[in-house]
Amino acid sequence: MKNFYVIGKPVAHSLSPKVFTYIFNKLNINAQYLSCSPINSIDFLKFINNNVDCFAGLNITLPYKVDAYNFIKERDKYSNVTNTINCINNINNNLKGHNTDYYGFMKMLDRIDLSNHEILVLGNGASARTVIYALSKRTNNNIYIWGRNIKKVQMLIDDMNINNVKLYSNILNNSYIVFNCLSIHINSNSI
Repeated sequence: MKNFYVIGKPVAHSLSPKVFTYIFNKLNINAQYLSCSPINSIDFLKFINNNVDCFAGLNITLPYKVDAYNFIKERDKYSNVTNTINCINNINNNLKGHNTDYYGFMKMLDRIDLSNHEILVLGNGASARTVIYALSKRTNNNIYIWGRNIKKVQMLIDDMNINNVKLYSNILNNSYIVFNCLSIHINSNSI
C-alpha cells in the first residue's frame, strides 16, 4: 500500500485526508492518505529523512513550504521562482518538489477579468508568493501587498523583485480585487 501525507502545523483543518481517501476508494487505488503535524521545522525535516522509504508523496502546508524548498534539491520551475514547495513526490527514494498551487491559481485566474482593476494581496507567506507571481504573469496592473508584519511584506516585495508589486498603503482609495492569503480559522497560538 502506498502512503501519502499532508504535513503542516496545524493540519486538523485539512480536508485532504477525506478527499484523497474518497478518491482512492472510488478508483480502487491501494493507498492511504494521512495527516502529520510535526512540532517544528527540524521535526519536519527529520520526518522526511527518516521516512523517505515509507511514503509515495507529501502535501506540504503552512508553515513548511519554504522549509521544503530549502531541503528538496530537485524542483519544478515554479518552485524555483516562488521559493516554495507544496508537493513532494517520491520515486525510488528520489524526491522532487513541486509548486502545484501555481497551476491551481492560474486555472482560477482564467475565470477572472483582471483588466482595469488594481489588486490587493493579503499576506506575505508562501501562498502569497505563489499568488503574486501568478498575478504578475497575468496583469501589468498594480499588485499591492498587505500583511500583519510590514517589514516582512517589504522583504517579500524586495525578494520577488517584480516591478508592479508594491506595498499597500491605507491612504489609497481605489477599488481592488482582493486575494486573501492569510491563514483564517486557525488559532494563531497553534502556528
